[in-house]
Amino acid sequence: MEVNQLTPLQSQPGTLWHSVAAGFWHTVALRNDGTLWTWGGNDFGQLGDGMRGSLFTPMMIQPQERWQSVAAGPFHSAAVRADGSLWAWGLNTAQYLGDEPRGDWLTPVVIQPGSRWKAVTAGGYHTVALDITGSLWAWGANNSGQLGNRSTSSSHVPVAIQSGSRWRAIAAGGQNTVALREDGTLWAWGDNQFGQVGDGTVVNRSSPRAIEPAERWRSIAAGFAHSLALRADGTLWAWGWNLWGQIGDGTLVNKGRPVAIQPGERWSAVAAGYANSFALRTDGSLWAWGSNFAGALGDGTTEDRVEPTAIQPGVHWQAVAPGGDHTLALRADGTLWAWGTNDRGQLATSLWVRSHQVPGGFAWGVRQP
Repeated sequence: MEVNQLTPLQSQPGTLWHSVAAGFWHTVALRNDGTLWTWGGNDFGQLGDGMRGSLFTPMMIQPQERWQSVAAGPFHSAAVRADGSLWAWGLNTAQYLGDEPRGDWLTPVVIQPGSRWKAVTAGGYHTVALDITGSLWAWGANNSGQLGNRSTSSSHVPVAIQSGSRWRAIAAGGQNTVALREDGTLWAWGDNQFGQVGDGTVVNRSSPRAIEPAERWRSIAAGFAHSLALRADGTLWAWGWNLWGQIGDGTLVNKGRPVAIQPGERWSAVAAGYANSFALRTDGSLWAWGSNFAGALGDGTTEDRVEPTAIQPGVHWQAVAPGGDHTLALRADGTLWAWGTNDRGQLATSLWVRSHQVPGGFAWGVRQP
């Protein structure tokens, strides 16, 4: 395996960034000025630049517009503009872009014009969003009940989930969904073959199921078939698929209910890749575990980890965005770092190399509010 540049790589110093999201082969990010940038694999138009083909350097999308948040599924992207409108682009074979099924969208397409949104998450074959009232909507493939509307029929338009409930956070997995209500309760639905719904069964659920313990949850993340969550006390919990140790409990056994990970530690943020997991401790340190294909964990090896492993100890991090086999993270000093596979330019190094096995930075200063 080729390894390129195990020390920081810097580019465009002085440019501030706001947030970042990673798909299977591509990356989507917002600059601090609200402009939208994409790079990496583009087979299905997931970069939104109107073309197909990989980009090894960032491209600004719709330069005249300003955006407030971004999300990346494996092969599609979604973003909320500053005016609250929701847009999506990329692979559309499962109708998960929220518009008539007319093939892939190579540029952003507005979803449900006239509606106003505050958050969006992109799953494997579906998309979930919160409107400004806290109502939950979902669309796309629904073969496992991942839309949560008591059906297994796909929808190319947003459908309301549990009308009357108010939601605070959402995370879409491969074919499942996890969400937090305003009251701090945790809910999940969809594909459950690995226990990723967290209700102690392997039965798919087509409507939201409350997950125990039922309250005082703070944040969530979903990988392909595993989930992570933080409770209000800062403890970290995980459940679902565990083939590569992505649960982090020292085993390779799937977990049908949430299990505490390093219960003596306190954590501030979680993120889930396809088959790996990342979390920030309250001291700003970054930890990773699970699949380490192509160095996606960033610890300088390609060895899978079944328990949290520190990434660049002594560095203060503020956010992390894992994708398929690449990862991006924001340091507290505003720099963006990337590692893992780079076969389609998803690290934005402009070099065609296999991987960076430890974080390689490029100074798009990035920050997270």
